[in-house]
Amino acid sequence: TGLLKDVAGLLVGWEDVTALGFEAVTVKNLILDGVTLPDSVAGEIPVGAFAGQISGNVTVENCQVLDVSNITGQQWAGGFVGKTVGATSYLLNGTLDGLNSTLGGLGTTVDGILNVLLPTEDVLGNLIDNLGVDKLVPVGYDPVILKNCTVSFTSSGGEVTAAVNYAGGFAGRLQGTQLTGCSVTGIRSVTAFANVGGFAGRINNAPIVGLLPGLG
Repeated sequence: TGLLKDVAGLLVGWEDVTALGFEAVTVKNLILDGVTLPDSVAGEIPVGAFAGQISGNVTVENCQVLDVSNITGQQWAGGFVGKTVGATSYLLNGTLDGLNSTLGGLGTTVDGILNVLLPTEDVLGNLIDNLGVDKLVPVGYDPVILKNCTVSFTSSGGEVTAAVNYAGGFAGRLQGTQLTGCSVTGIRSVTAFANVGGFAGRINNAPIVGLLPGLG
């Protein structure tokens, strides 16, 4: 009830209210075998045998990556995925057309919904920079969900290396993410300057930014 009161109180006086969320994406029952990645990846780009980065309201279920050799990157290197981050849903003070104009073409209006075309972290930064935190009310959070996903390395491989930060046998960094029944086998070494782990380099909650004093 405290959360509802905060939201209701903040919306008083708003002439236009727009809901900004992310449509759900589900990936199931994929098997990748013998994945070979470059020995080096230029720039701080997430690297993983299944996906470099998984962002937003995404569920990946019963997916396997078999016989991976080695994973190498500058930052966010993981056997299965380099980096994951969920998405916050917001109520915004403004109209769809007005918001899209203010954000400089950040998204497009389709069937009355503002479709955002950038990764969730870029979206949040653009919203704050262009609208101000006083026009953002977070109303929910959709984590990335990974269920029964596995990655296995070859007997001659099994090395995960990040030249900077975040290296893990399964994932470099898991942020605002739910995992169930996931595993990594055949890992021999994990190397990075900081945030290193056999399964994940770092696991943490995601910050929720907005005008909501009773949250957290």
